[in-house]
Amino acid sequence: MKRLPVFLLGILLLLALVLYSTRVSPKEKKPESSPDVSKEVSSMNEGSSKGSSMFRSLQSGIESSRAAHEEIAADHAKHHEDLIRQKELEEQKKAEEAAYWESRQEWIENFPFKPAYHPTITFDPNIYNPVGPGGPSDHTPEGQKMAKMIENHGFLSSFYENPKRYSPEFEKLCHILMEEGVQPDPMLFGWLYTHLVDYHKASKKDLNAPWPGDPDITWAEEKNSTWESIAALFQSNMARLITVDTYPTSEEVDTIRNRLIEEIKADGFLSVGQFERFVYDGDAEYALKPGDPLLIQ
Repeated sequence: MKRLPVFLLGILLLLALVLYSTRVSPKEKKPESSPDVSKEVSSMNEGSSKGSSMFRSLQSGIESSRAAHEEIAADHAKHHEDLIRQKELEEQKKAEEAAYWESRQEWIENFPFKPAYHPTITFDPNIYNPVGPGGPSDHTPEGQKMAKMIENHGFLSSFYENPKRYSPEFEKLCHILMEEGVQPDPMLFGWLYTHLVDYHKASKKDLNAPWPGDPDITWAEEKNSTWESIAALFQSNMARLITVDTYPTSEEVDTIRNRLIEEIKADGFLSVGQFERFVYDGDAEYALKPGDPLLIQ
């Protein structure tokens, strides 16, 4: 057997060593861990972020508290201003009322009506009781008379308690009626005032709209009805305390009615409330006790 050349043996030995090193390589030694700079930076940033967050929260709380105090202070200032304004308005209202009543003194002193009671007849529920039952019915002559007196008493009680009797509108109404020769009568004059209130208020409504008191009629019909009712008051004794034997003619009534509507400013009537008109006062009737005097004038 021939021997291999030396150089070939060397090559084979080298190859064997390479193969051996690739199959069985020693475990690589892990390098020693070095400090993680990124984690430290992250930790520092996290701490800085928490500090900034706490600062912002504290600053926000301070600003919120300041805003709340400013809002409270503004509310207190506004409330104080409102109180001052309210006080000024009250003082102004008092001054206006004082000036109004001062301007009405002459009319008050010369007011044409004074309350008067029947000299002998007093309330007797055994004859007629408005809250019933008790006594003969109002269909008897005696009962009818007592019922009418109680009704008149209720109206006059309302009339003499109503400050509108001293108003410029009522004063002007009285002057016109007396100039036209109408017998002074608190019931007639009071009902005329009430009708003028209703007439002027109806005039300011949508005349084609339904009247709330009866949807089947319009405000125009209600206005016309009130217009006719004003004339009817003059031509009967139904709304009079003092009965008259003769009534004004239709022409005279038209003249008086036109003067009342045209010469008395409507504004004063438009501001009159529902319970400021002259009407019957059922409470005054029901409050009567046996023996109470009855207003007749």
